[in-house]
Amino acid sequence: MNMRQAETKMAKANSRKKKGSFRWRPQRRSQIITTFGVGAILDFPGESLMTAGLDKWPWSLKYKHLRITDDQRLARRLGVGFFISPPQPPEEGLVGAMVKAVRFPLWHYCRRCGAMKFFDYNTERKPKDKASKKQFQCRSDIKLRKDFTPCSELPRKLTLTPVRFIIACPDGHIDDFPWHRWVHRKDGQDLDDVKTGLDHQLRFSSSGAGLGGVWVECITCGKKKSLSLAGAVNGLKSLSCSGARPWLGPDGVERGCQQTPRLCQRGASNLYMSTVIDSILIPSEKIEEVDENILRLLSNDDSVRALTESGEPDEDKIRLAAEMYRVPFDRLLREVRIILELEEREQETPQEENAYRSREYEEITQAGDNYREDQLVITPQSIKEYDEPVREYFKRVTLIEKLALTRAFVGFSRLNGRMVNQNGLALRRQHWLPGIRIFGEGVFLVLKKDVIDKWQQNEEVKKRTEKLRKKENEMAEGWGGGQGRSLPPKFFLLHALAHLLISRLSFECGYGSSSLNERIYCDYENNGSMQGILIYTAAGDTEGTMGGLVQQGRAERFSRLFRDAVLSSAWCSSDPVCIESSGQGSDSSNLAACHGCLLLPETSCEERNRLLDRGCLVGTPDHPEIGFFRKLIDDHLGIVPADK
Repeated sequence: MNMRQAETKMAKANSRKKKGSFRWRPQRRSQIITTFGVGAILDFPGESLMTAGLDKWPWSLKYKHLRITDDQRLARRLGVGFFISPPQPPEEGLVGAMVKAVRFPLWHYCRRCGAMKFFDYNTERKPKDKASKKQFQCRSDIKLRKDFTPCSELPRKLTLTPVRFIIACPDGHIDDFPWHRWVHRKDGQDLDDVKTGLDHQLRFSSSGAGLGGVWVECITCGKKKSLSLAGAVNGLKSLSCSGARPWLGPDGVERGCQQTPRLCQRGASNLYMSTVIDSILIPSEKIEEVDENILRLLSNDDSVRALTESGEPDEDKIRLAAEMYRVPFDRLLREVRIILELEEREQETPQEENAYRSREYEEITQAGDNYREDQLVITPQSIKEYDEPVREYFKRVTLIEKLALTRAFVGFSRLNGRMVNQNGLALRRQHWLPGIRIFGEGVFLVLKKDVIDKWQQNEEVKKRTEKLRKKENEMAEGWGGGQGRSLPPKFFLLHALAHLLISRLSFECGYGSSSLNERIYCDYENNGSMQGILIYTAAGDTEGTMGGLVQQGRAERFSRLFRDAVLSSAWCSSDPVCIESSGQGSDSSNLAACHGCLLLPETSCEERNRLLDRGCLVGTPDHPEIGFFRKLIDDHLGIVPADK
């Protein structure tokens, strides 16, 4: 179905709905678990919404074809039973399976007279309901000057617009800006102590650039104040965080937050950062699935706890529940044990991404010549067929003609703060998570361990990569107070190499760089056995992609592609500034890496274009020997090393 047919079908579906029915706004399935996941603000023409929590998805257990149940390796890591793909209207029978949203921010204003109005989270703007439309129209009597006609007297009423400014804290809470308290606060008074004027009529106005040109005025008492001080550092220090979590509704307030709220624009890029976990489906990793007929009964933590005692199944309680809900006792007992097993495995399964990927690394590197499963097709290549430069550095080249990737949404963060995890995605923790299944192809490369080990022993390599490791620790502490990873030098080498190859592949394989992704396989110990990268592309189509990437991994093409990529990295259009940089990019987290050499679209990079250094690949003017591929460059240029 093409886009025009889809739009026509959506229009017909809307026209069949009864008067005043819910209004839905289409979003891509992949966006619901990334850019616009739970707790994210969605901007639509004339209104602003926030994706609601998982317990507001009552259809989640109804549509079987939306469930992803075969990736139990990822499910048991996250302590859930399965994943659910967001519906993709206009699928037949999914009219009621929309992802719900709440209204946020709640304050709106008129762009003509500035009158402000407060709404409820669940105030619905129904397209065919006159009463619903009327409440979003400005009917203010505010008169700005003598010849100004109040909005209430206009024959055609203007629609109210959501305000641009809200407040948020690093713990993930978000709320409306305290407009009443701000304008009525006296000099030196704490915002928490303002108790007067909370029911007065307010007016919003904006003129000029900066927060100094944004004003809020109380029409009732005449007070007026700009937002210039609110945007300063600690400008809202006297305001306690409300702990509001609008995606969970009025009952989702989390009391006792000690963070200081910050003034933000609702479209700020640091206001929402989703956390997703990708997992390559390994067909051999299967455990018993939870029976769907009892999923409703055991759909959240409260239900499971009610049937256990000290973490073990309570047979008396389970027997009583089985009689009450008319399900077989043995069957219900079995399902409770499976869920408890999942929770136990959540504790036993290593949580580090590094350890989790070792299973994928093992499956790919040990695959035989005839490894062909429905959702994973692996074709190892003979390294002897490749040219000398490839054989010198690479131990293995493997073509993955088909792969299935599960992408699960596990939480989000705001203002580089701590992550709102699964417990904050619903009022009662659900035993499922949003996820999507995408199919694609890839090229898997493994570097030689002895060559890497020798390179890592170089003292200059250790000194240079230590700068990046310290920066990673600083970012980890700043984002959520956590500890950084103990990244060895080879991680930065693999990361830079992946970016270099993706940039080159985008010219050769028919996919743009934004369609290619990296997946780094690297032990955090220097003597570990993983030193590989997977460059893959994936799409939502069940047939996967068209094979253009896999073809570039074959001997006759990859040998030339690799050589050209390394030689092109010897010089950047921003050199010598780039190669001599001591810190550039986001948070100064890169060394020799800029848009002229290594940076990619952020969708392609696992590290969000951080922790990159071209010096690991080609060396620096002062220390050319730290370049892992320096010999290849010198041989091409006819340079003889000084020690010879």
